[in-house]
Amino acid sequence: KQKTAYEIGVRLVGSEMCNKRQVAVRALQTLGLSKSAEYLEENFHITTLEEDDYNQLGNLALGGLSDGTSVMEMAAAYSIFPRGGVYLSPKTYTRVEDANGNVILDNTQEEPQVAVKETTAWYINDMLTDVVTKSGGTGTAANWSGMTIAGKTGTTNDNYDRYFVGYTPYYCAAVWVGYAKNERISYS
Repeated sequence: KQKTAYEIGVRLVGSEMCNKRQVAVRALQTLGLSKSAEYLEENFHITTLEEDDYNQLGNLALGGLSDGTSVMEMAAAYSIFPRGGVYLSPKTYTRVEDANGNVILDNTQEEPQVAVKETTAWYINDMLTDVVTKSGGTGTAANWSGMTIAGKTGTTNDNYDRYFVGYTPYYCAAVWVGYAKNERISYS
């Protein structure tokens, strides 16, 4: 019998290997490459998947997509978790009114899409909060007192790219640091 994502997640939350890359690879192997890639496109609205991403386990499991993804898509995808599993497309504005209160532009009409179960979002929030709050977490520099903050850090193999995606109950942001052409990022 194939395990559900929920069963895998429950097993991983209590695991000492929770932050290890092998866990992501094993979960993807269990769920299947093609099904996982389609889920990423349909529910998280990642538009940059290439044929290689459908065929190479490491690309999809570890986030090393052939052509990467934009910071806007990354922030939109992670914003699902503080919303309890609901996806809304990113917007630069929601509503514009004139001086008399008449609506000039309205960008609020959108049906929310359930991307993941609310329980799945809770588990992801719990794990990503640890990245920011626990001693030894890779995102502890983003920890502010008085507000729940969660996030995920990442780098590529040869230190060509670095990113951080972080969120509060109110905002989500993604930051990518790198060069247009692959060049190693050195510490100063």
